[in-house]
Amino acid sequence: MNKIVNFPRPTAAQDFASRVQGLYSTVLADPPWRFDNRTGKMAPEHRRLLRYPTMTFEEIYELPIPEVLFEPQESVKTA
Repeated sequence: MNKIVNFPRPTAAQDFASRVQGLYSTVLADPPWRFDNRTGKMAPEHRRLLRYPTMTFEEIYELPIPEVLFEPQESVKTA
């Protein structure tokens, strides 16, 4: 009989750090973030609109973007 083991999922920051190699002069990111649509429902996670999981603003801010830039002091985060 096989034993089922649940491994903890990495955070978005850990996943990013494990996949991105090298340094870059430009990073373009369009993370999946939550927003309210015109009807006031949370999108895209409203069940009718469910297409993909989203990230909280905290998870987005935790992405180690400065660590993959040539000059990290010039990184800019906007909401």
